[in-house]
Amino acid sequence: MKGVIFILAFLLPALANAQPSVKFAAESHDFGEITEGEVIEYDFEFSNAGTGELLIERLAVP
Repeated sequence: MKGVIFILAFLLPALANAQPSVKFAAESHDFGEITEGEVIEYDFEFSNAGTGELLIERLAVP
C-alpha cells in the first residue's frame, strides 16, 4: 500500500502539469494566383508537442 501511495505522490503532480501544445509544420500557405470559382485545398499538418491530451473542439475559418 505504501508503494501505491508513493507512486501516486509523484504521478499526480506530473499529470496535473500535463499541457497540450499545437505544433504546425507550416503556419501559412501561399496559394499563388487563383481564378474565381477555382476549387483549391491545402492540408495543414500539425501535431501535439505537449504532454497533455490535445482536444480540438471547433474550427473557424475567417
